[in-house]
Amino acid sequence: MTRQDQHPPHPDTETVSPRILVSAGERLLQDTLARWGYEIVVASDGHQALRYLREKNPPKLAILNWEMERLRGPEVCQFLREGEIEPYIYIILLTNESRKDELLEALDHGADDYFHFKQVNDDYGHLVGDAVLREVAARLKGAARSYDTLGRCGGEEFLIILPGCDAATVLNRAEEIRASVSNEIIPMPEGNIQVTLSMGASATSATAQGDSISILKAADAALYRAKSQGRDRIELAK
Repeated sequence: MTRQDQHPPHPDTETVSPRILVSAGERLLQDTLARWGYEIVVASDGHQALRYLREKNPPKLAILNWEMERLRGPEVCQFLREGEIEPYIYIILLTNESRKDELLEALDHGADDYFHFKQVNDDYGHLVGDAVLREVAARLKGAARSYDTLGRCGGEEFLIILPGCDAATVLNRAEEIRASVSNEIIPMPEGNIQVTLSMGASATSATAQGDSISILKAADAALYRAKSQGRDRIELAK
């Protein structure tokens, strides 16, 4: 069961599991992360989220709703980034909308990612949303080669590591993977659900540095471009 921390542990207290801050009301997400071994800190509103993230030993990841009481998710991002808190806290915003101007607002305020998969949960319920995520994960796994590595990075974001691929091969493989998710509906008792996939791709030949952190950051930047340019597409790191 997820522990709802109204008072975060003392900064000097050693924590065994990584801590993630999650907006109140996201019980499915909280329970899922807790099952994966994370310690969950629940923020009831934007002010409380900002206070937790300003602690001496804050959670390293925050998953916030766009609309929160007292402070909206983008405002929490902005206040946090203005404070230049170290170490860096990765922030994901959840929203029902998919407008380009809202995406740009999220990134402008300092959000690291932005998901509107939450609309599936709101339209069909959390159980259906969880089933859809499992189906997406199964399709990704089915499209991957036996020696590829697939993992979930939090929220509705996945990371796929493709060994031995140059930029051209990565793009071809990414398109095959995207098509495996986007080209077929997901039939559910509640109705057919169409899911699209935006991807950012990077390879050692497409980046100035070949280390894993540089490759991941380049792919992340490419993912933002894919989302801002209409979604359901692939962008190669520049």
